[in-house]
Amino acid sequence: MRRGFLFLLLASSACFGGGDRPTLFEKAFSLEQMGKTRDAIDLYQKAVAADPQDEDSWYNLGRLYASLGHAKMAAKAFQRCLEINPLSADALCNLGILAEKAGDPGKARKLYEAAAQKAPHRAFPEVLSARLEAKQGHLLKAKKLLQEALHRNPQSSFAWHEKGRLLLGEGRPTAAFSALEEALKRDGESDPILKDFAKTATLIGAHDKALLALQRLTAKHPSEALWFAKIATTQLARMKPNRAFLAITRALALAPKNKNYRSIRNKILQSLSHRADSK
Repeated sequence: MRRGFLFLLLASSACFGGGDRPTLFEKAFSLEQMGKTRDAIDLYQKAVAADPQDEDSWYNLGRLYASLGHAKMAAKAFQRCLEINPLSADALCNLGILAEKAGDPGKARKLYEAAAQKAPHRAFPEVLSARLEAKQGHLLKAKKLLQEALHRNPQSSFAWHEKGRLLLGEGRPTAAFSALEEALKRDGESDPILKDFAKTATLIGAHDKALLALQRLTAKHPSEALWFAKIATTQLARMKPNRAFLAITRALALAPKNKNYRSIRNKILQSLSHRADSK
């Protein structure tokens, strides 16, 4: 099954049964995928009422409760997961994230450490611990935890992404770019990775690489003007004002009142004018 964490707000799915009639879990998960969170919660509640040992439905209830700001109900759902499966590192990590959000880093640290013990071959508990330590200003400890995470699982896009973020925060964009490139190789569909990769590529002048990430974001989110505007500035940096103009025109079609986008368009028009004058 795939599991998501609260700060990522990812959907989680268990392995579907494959029967002729969808289960309550499958119906709830489908509603969740359609953005019908409260309807999904209603069905997950029916699922756990019918089978109190349904760990996956309890887990998804916890995550959805948390997404709506119901921290206490979320915590109870994750605790129920642990009662059913004491080895659930996912539930422990989500309880840790809830503790962080509640301003209790000490409790969060203990929960992440417990998760790391229960899942010795997975990177995510160490990555969450590293992120917590970085927030607390303990950068050396954060680096060691990320090193351990990548030792556990060198294929973890989550660990490579966090390493890139940490290096970027240290003012080392070239090293950060290398780490983010590794993250992107392992997960080319993650919005946070694509965004950080494009940002870092722009910082080091790798505009062709930034453009590829931004184009992927526009393909995924064709109604979001921001990514077309960023493509426009990237194309301008690549000395491609005609392509930049097409991109900013799309951005303004989506957000016609945005003053920043109008300013970008003016810069592009100036570039086109200079190019025409030089011929």
